[in-house]
Amino acid sequence: KQWYQRRVRALHMVRDLCEKSQEIFMDHFCRLGVINHVTKRARQSIEEKKKSELEEQCPDDALEILPYRPYHWCQWSVLLTKDCLYLWSDCAAISLSSGSNGWFSFVMDGKLSTIYSAGALDTNGSSSTGKESRYEFLEKLQRAKVQLSSDKTSQPNLSVPG
Repeated sequence: KQWYQRRVRALHMVRDLCEKSQEIFMDHFCRLGVINHVTKRARQSIEEKKKSELEEQCPDDALEILPYRPYHWCQWSVLLTKDCLYLWSDCAAISLSSGSNGWFSFVMDGKLSTIYSAGALDTNGSSSTGKESRYEFLEKLQRAKVQLSSDKTSQPNLSVPG
């Protein structure tokens, strides 16, 4: 932070000199390359400041998702178990099965639905077997959450763009 304050002070000094005696100092500054140097440094400072702000906002992202470790992406929690990958938020829960050929299940608005690899949607929310399946889905999710140890904090995933 001190280096930043020193650079700002130096830039203010250059500005004050140019305002007071522009005809004298501007020619010298151009000839000596001060203008180019100041512009280059200003761009570097801005880039460094943006980078440090981004690092403060986004701690190190996970490079891989390990089983039974908590992760998060935006408002979604992420958990990998031996059977599937769970993603959940306040409004929905998704299960991506490890043995799947592209299908996945999700609960939204209290209804369990499955989307198959061909794109067909199967909603089982109204039948009694659908209620049992929904209960089973939520029970598996709850069991997976319980297996998380309370001392592990959630690690961000995909928080840094690019």
